[in-house]
Amino acid sequence: MMPYTPNNRNSGMTKAQLMRKIKEADFAMQEAILFLDTHPNNRKALKFFDEVRRRSRCLTEEYERRFAPVTAAGNNCENGWRWVSNPWPWQQDFCECDENKKEDC
Repeated sequence: MMPYTPNNRNSGMTKAQLMRKIKEADFAMQEAILFLDTHPNNRKALKFFDEVRRRSRCLTEEYERRFAPVTAAGNNCENGWRWVSNPWPWQQDFCECDENKKEDC
């Protein structure tokens, strides 16, 4: 896996696409954690964990800069308490289908 570095390729993603990338990185990070719990000295796993952790952090920062906090900890208090101004997870429409074809979701 190539090291992840922030760049402009994330800036063209939609809100849903960026959130999906965050979830993918977080999933990979959790899987690496489980592996490292039983293989704490595995250099390859440590490197992988560091890369997906960095990817998750960069993607999350991009999402929060462009849209809204991902977690309450990501709230920038200078702009007020924005954490509650977004839909809660159960209120979100996660369908990434074409608006005209929502029935396919």
